Amino acid sequence: MWGSMPLNVAGARADHVCAYARRHRDQTVIVVAPRFFARLPETAGTDGDIWQDTCIEPESSYGEKWYNMLSGERLAITSGKGAPHLRLNRLLSHFPLALLANAPE
Repeated sequence: MWGSMPLNVAGARADHVCAYARRHRDQTVIVVAPRFFARLPETAGTDGDIWQDTCIEPESSYGEKWYNMLSGERLAITSGKGAPHLRLNRLLSHFPLALLANAPE
């Protein structure tokens, strides 16, 4: 049985993102979708950095390597400052949605 869990979103544009994970046995998928574009400041994105420091923070038990099924990119969790995270600037750089599946090691 699949179970859903909302993911923590942190950063300046956290209110503009919906993210959740679904897990079944050892398979996890993460869905990331932007929202409320009309509420973003007019200057947002003029420098190509619309999401600023915004990131999702998946649980470490979900895995560290991910495959974006919509863009074909392979991504890795960043473990720098604070909680392990995936930055939205990277996740949404090629397509306005992200559908991630945990990638084999």
